[in-house]
Order: sequence, then C-alpha cells, then structure tokens
Amino acid sequence: MKGKLAIIATVLVFLIAVPTFSSPSSCSPESVDLAEEGDAYIIVFSGRKLPKNVDAIIESCGGRVASKLPKIGVVTALPVTDPVSFEDKLGKRHEITDFGHDYVVEVPDELVLLYEETELYVESGPVVTDPYYWTHQWHLWHTIDASPDKAWLITTGSPDVKVAVMDTGIDYNHPDLAPNYDFVLSKSFVDWDFDGIIDEDEMDYNGHGSHCGGVVAAAINDDPNDAKCVGVGPTLDLVNLKAMGAGGSGYFSWTMEAIYYAVENGIDVVSMSFGAYVPMFDKEGSALFSALQRVFNYANRNGVVCIASAGNAGLDMDGLYSWRHLPSQCSHVINVIGTDIYDDIAHTGWASNYGSSLHGISAPGGDYAFIKPDWYELTIPPAIWQFWYGLVYSTYAWTVTGYRYAWMGGTSQAAPHVAGVAGLILSVNPKLTPSQVKHFIFTGATDIGDPGYDQYFNFGLLNAFNSVLKAEESGIRGNKKE
Repeated sequence: MKGKLAIIATVLVFLIAVPTFSSPSSCSPESVDLAEEGDAYIIVFSGRKLPKNVDAIIESCGGRVASKLPKIGVVTALPVTDPVSFEDKLGKRHEITDFGHDYVVEVPDELVLLYEETELYVESGPVVTDPYYWTHQWHLWHTIDASPDKAWLITTGSPDVKVAVMDTGIDYNHPDLAPNYDFVLSKSFVDWDFDGIIDEDEMDYNGHGSHCGGVVAAAINDDPNDAKCVGVGPTLDLVNLKAMGAGGSGYFSWTMEAIYYAVENGIDVVSMSFGAYVPMFDKEGSALFSALQRVFNYANRNGVVCIASAGNAGLDMDGLYSWRHLPSQCSHVINVIGTDIYDDIAHTGWASNYGSSLHGISAPGGDYAFIKPDWYELTIPPAIWQFWYGLVYSTYAWTVTGYRYAWMGGTSQAAPHVAGVAGLILSVNPKLTPSQVKHFIFTGATDIGDPGYDQYFNFGLLNAFNSVLKAEESGIRGNKKE
C-alpha cells in the first residue's frame, strides 16, 4: 500500500550509561559483579517430590516456607530464628540434599532510546503490517526473514501457542500488545516489596518487559494512528509472567515459581531476558544451580521451550568455572548471543557474552550503527542515517515514562526473537518437543562468521523463514505431552 500517511515520529534520547567496548572480549571476568544474596534460602530435597511434612521439617529447623515446588522437591524458606542456627539444622536433615541463599537476578544495563510522538510523514509499508515496519524493524524483515514474503507466508503464529515473557511485566493496555495479551494466564510472582514500590500486579512499571513482549508478539495493525511496530509472531498468544519489580530486579525463587507455573498451565515457550553471575565455588551458588536445573529439567520433560539471554558483559565464557551466568547456562535452556545490524557480534555500545561452551544461537540484539548498511534503503524523512536505527525497535511501557515505544540494545532483545520463532515453529507443528524445536531453530540458522559452529555465533544467526519451513516440511510427528 503506497501513499503518504501522517505518522508520529521524533526522537528523545534517553541513555542508560553502559561501557563502550572496542572488541567483544575487552571485559575481564574479574570486572563482573557477582549476584547479591537474598535473605531467603533455596532448599533442595532428595527425590523428585517434596515430603508431605515439609512445612514441619522447615519449622523444626527454625524457618517458614515461603513457596513450594512440590513436583521437583524444592522450597524457598525464610529463617525465623538466627540464620546460622537455621543453616546448622538444615545441614543435619537427611531429607535435604542441598541448600543455600536465594540470589538477586536483574535485567542487564542496556542501551535505551525512548520514542516521542510528533508529526512526520512516512511512506506506508506492506499491507500486512504498520508503516514503520520496513524503516525501523530491520531485525525482523532483513535479518531473520520474519516478513510477509518469507516466514509469514507460512504462519504469523497460532493463537493457541502460548509464549510467555518472564520479565518486569507487560503494559497490557498498549495498543500493540493488548490484542494478543493473555489476561487469563498472565500472573505476577513479585510477592513482596523489592524496589521500594509494591507492584504485585502484572503491569510493567519499568519498560523492559514490554519491549521484549513486543519483539515476540506485537500485533498486526494497519492503522498508523493506533500501532507502530510488529512482533516476530504477531498472532501468537502473549503471556506475561512478571518476575521482577519496577527497578528491574527480583529473586531467582520468583523465576523458578514462574517456570513451574508455565509447566502446570500449558505454556509452550518462555523467554527470559535477565540474568546474574552466581558463584559456583561454594554451596550457596551450587544449591541455586541445582534447584534451577531441576525446574528446567521439569519444563523440558513437559514440553516447555526455555530461552535466555547470554548477558551483556562482553565475556568469553569458555573456561570460566568459578561462576556461571544464570539462567542462560543451565541445561535445557537455549542460550542467545546478541548481534548487530551488520550481522556481527554486538560490541560497540554494549558487548554480548559469547563462547563455544554456550551451545546456543545468535539473534539480533541491536547496537549503535554509525554507518548505514549498503542494503538499507531509507526512503523517508529524515534522510540522514541516525546511529540509533541499529538498535531494536519495539513497544515500551506507558506507565513510567509516558512513552509507548523505544529502541533498545542488548541480549535482552536477542532472546525474544528466538522465543517468537519457537512459537512460529510450534504453530506449524504443535506436537514438537523442546529438543525438536531447538533442532529446527539451530538447523535453520544462517551460518555467519567462521564456517560451521563457532564461538561468536554458535549455531549461527536466527532465521525464522528457514526454521519454520524446515519444521513444516520435515514430516516429523512430535510426541510433546498434552
């Protein structure tokens, strides 16, 4: 559809300070801040299930149960007496195999440019979507082939496929997000005051979660006055699993509760754009890792595809054993590295973690782009290339800033691209298991960098069209549990 349409668009720059990297490996392991311990304890019991008298066991040790994951044998508990005495008594219980502090988990520092609305004339894009799609969302149509003439020829996503964004919440009033928002399954796991703001409802008071949600499933809307971007799977069902507060922080125990909830409620895909560097040299971190691994094993057995961002510290993760970036380095989690508009690992305004040991995939995370790519034909005012066009454009939360849209850069933006493609794959074959979905994501990837598997891009750069086409044409009949 051609013609000029009056659309809003001017830029207000609002930057969150992050270091500038000259190369992907310029950040040292020693410079990483390890995660902060929480007051609560993660307690792992022997066997897959919790004993019936678990509350009495914890009470006898001087604590109280805060949450239970009964089918995987994990509880979160708070000491009501001296923590030293509590730990001593826990260590003497034969039913308990491991315990340690909960840890704080955060959305990472990222590049953020908010989008203010004022009048500008732009040329409309394809009839299937909004007029900003071609000019702002290179990461979809150019990089991963999520477009009307590629992946969306096969499917734009089944509303029966439920993709959850676990984050700071989602602005469910947003005109691009509300059409696909699942009001029934969405839930907040933020169960006490973490940031000085009690925000136990599902609303996003930060903006990060709404941005990730838009990458996954911002809806198709041809009205330029009502919607201005589109997601990888614009007709997928979008579930909001809020696990962090307004300041972008929460606890790993909330993450585990949310994953467990996803399994119990038939959610198909979970996208996690957050993480923490957790020490592995003592029982504190090992207990958390053990509990996380149990919940991801449980998710994998029951058909939930789990995806997580690799982190933004610019680290080569190979050979780093004293700590891990969680949840991305758990088994049964697809680890996502971030790339820029030039199909290189992002390292200008921020830097993606990488490494051969990640066994993951790369996807657009966005980054500053000071040179317009040769393939990019900017046909609308302003004709001058802007460096922020290389970031990922998506929805934002109105509640905090008064802005509906933003450009952002980080592995947080890379992970929901993969989650959206996983949703498209399950739309053409809903019986595929998580391992089969991962197979099609990896085998459909575009090989960039060194030929074959490599440390910077792992199995390659995400390609929605190739992966969905392979899944559709494979003839594989999955055996995913109902």
